[in-house]
Amino acid sequence: NTITSGLLVIFCVIIIIMKIIITRKKIKNLILKINDNSEILISAPYYVSEAYINNFIKSKEDWIKKQLEVIKNKNNNNNLSYNNGEEFIFLGKKYNIISDISLISKCFIQNNNLYILSPDNLFNTKHKIVQDFIIKNLDFIFSDICSKLSQKVGLFPKSIKIRDMKSRWGSCNIKTKNITLNYRLYLKPIEAIEYVILHEICHLLYPHHQKSFWDFVAKFMPDYKIRKKILNKS
Repeated sequence: NTITSGLLVIFCVIIIIMKIIITRKKIKNLILKINDNSEILISAPYYVSEAYINNFIKSKEDWIKKQLEVIKNKNNNNNLSYNNGEEFIFLGKKYNIISDISLISKCFIQNNNLYILSPDNLFNTKHKIVQDFIIKNLDFIFSDICSKLSQKVGLFPKSIKIRDMKSRWGSCNIKTKNITLNYRLYLKPIEAIEYVILHEICHLLYPHHQKSFWDFVAKFMPDYKIRKKILNKS
């Protein structure tokens, strides 16, 4: 049994209109999740009242606001038309888009601008040019950071792959020693990217998140907690 309701929830002076989906299950405790569409997903026991659920949501207001902000930032650049005057985020910085017709397809950053040179003004054409720019730069940035950190730590992954992942910033396959990094890291500052890469490199030795793993991370990046916050907030 699934109940969908649009609720007006007031958090301090911030008014947020949320879509809340309540699913009744044979479970003992309430479970709260937020999906990529900013929908609040509640799994609740059959016997729990809606009033109780509303109070539960209110008690989680700080966590919900943080997660909604993370999702908002994660989805940045998604609604661009690549027209003049729009803002493009790359490595945590905002750039003004300057689009122009050119015989040569090219995308580059100069000063505070992202220049998109395209043979036509079609969205698909400009989108591909920008995506090629992102992948080319990420490939270089990821490889460079990984090489430096691997030398520092003494652990070397066999390869780095780039994928658009929904729920992870990175992953490490212990058996193949391959590291996969989220394509959407291009939105994040370099210090946050460095943290993600070090995190995955350290998993080559510690395939878990126990204290020994975090101690090892801290040995090579004492400020990893600050960088982790930057990753989730920026």
